[in-house]
Amino acid sequence: MKKIYSVLASVMLLSSSAFAQDAVSTGIDIASATPLFDISLETYGVTAGGTIRPSLAMCGENLVLNLGDGSKPIYLDPVTGEKKGEIIVGIADPKGSVASDSKGNMLIASYCETGTFKIFKTSKVNGVPMEWASVENPFTGLKLGTRLDINGDLDGNAVVAATFDGLYAQYMMQWVVKDGVVGEATMITIEGVNQWAGGCNNAKVIFRSSNVEDGYFLGHYYSGADKVYFVDGTTNTAKSNVQDTSDYAWAYAPNSGDAIEFNGAKYLVIQDLSYFGYWAMSTYLYLYDVTDISKFSGELGTEATGCLGDIEMTVYHRDANAETGDPGFPCSQTDTDGMCTGDVLIATTENDMVIYSVSNVDLGIKAVKFSKNSGVSAVETSDIRAYAVNGNIVVNNPNAENVTVYTVAGAEVANTSAADASIAVAPGLYIVKAGNAAQKILVK
Repeated sequence: MKKIYSVLASVMLLSSSAFAQDAVSTGIDIASATPLFDISLETYGVTAGGTIRPSLAMCGENLVLNLGDGSKPIYLDPVTGEKKGEIIVGIADPKGSVASDSKGNMLIASYCETGTFKIFKTSKVNGVPMEWASVENPFTGLKLGTRLDINGDLDGNAVVAATFDGLYAQYMMQWVVKDGVVGEATMITIEGVNQWAGGCNNAKVIFRSSNVEDGYFLGHYYSGADKVYFVDGTTNTAKSNVQDTSDYAWAYAPNSGDAIEFNGAKYLVIQDLSYFGYWAMSTYLYLYDVTDISKFSGELGTEATGCLGDIEMTVYHRDANAETGDPGFPCSQTDTDGMCTGDVLIATTENDMVIYSVSNVDLGIKAVKFSKNSGVSAVETSDIRAYAVNGNIVVNNPNAENVTVYTVAGAEVANTSAADASIAVAPGLYIVKAGNAAQKILVK
């Protein structure tokens, strides 16, 4: 458990008349969360995390997993996670990372310590990637290629960022795409943020939309005072942040994520990576509505204004010293390969938004689907009252209706038809459903 809370929260399940007044037609229906798959990377032959830097992308209609160790990226069924094959890389260097746009175009970034940094583009897993952009790395000691972000459509309008990786870094390389034409690379110094490092302490720039002026997010480990910043896209200066002030901040790094516009709303997912999965400290994903950026403030996690909930990653495997039990996490601030890292990809269809996440610490890959809000609902009238107190969800159910409690990831926690029930749960966001009525409850 990452954090301990003792706060009272109370809500009432919505009746049909109340819901009709509050119907929402934008964004996602948080109560629709449905797990698609949760798979150990050992399924794909990965047995240790210290030499991989996993990244995710969509290529056409396929989910691509790149390990960042020089091996060929593999492509998976985006619904089941089943491996379908290896992609063709041509002369592209898969030791870097992959990223994708909103239309299934994928970029493959080379791994560049010095010299020329190259990015290749493809939209087919069996097609040969073509060189898309290149630029000279202006630094000695700072790497490019480990972190790549795209927001928008590479054949239309988009913005692409490659975050520099290494000690005392606070830079990114940026490309703006207009009408399918990529502009010149621009090196950006990001002001008002703590410098980051390599390995475990690296960072990833995440653009809020395809418009540079909409700004971007950036998070990383910083000696137990970890922050995720929102940075002005025009001045490249931090404007606000959320910070992890918990007693466990030293064990986490919010150094990856993704952002997207979907159904009239803007969303951000931050992966708060646990360094110590071996000690049952799980990695968490935090889902934010950042349509109104003024709400991006407060505590990192479900306490932050605008945070819709969290998703817990499964710890599949952790190497440990057989004699001492030391987890020996695969992390170094300076090593070329060793780092605790992961990636998040948000992909959409016409009606759904899917969050994919992977980590070399947990050695797992997970997918959760959300349906879009339609603005129409056939919610039944309910007299049920549900609220949270002292780590429990309390349900008052005078009509003995069937009530089910789910995590935000869609996993069933409890089912009851008792007149009065008290359900012990871990801190987090839950969905309480009775018939077609549903309500979010935050347990702190």
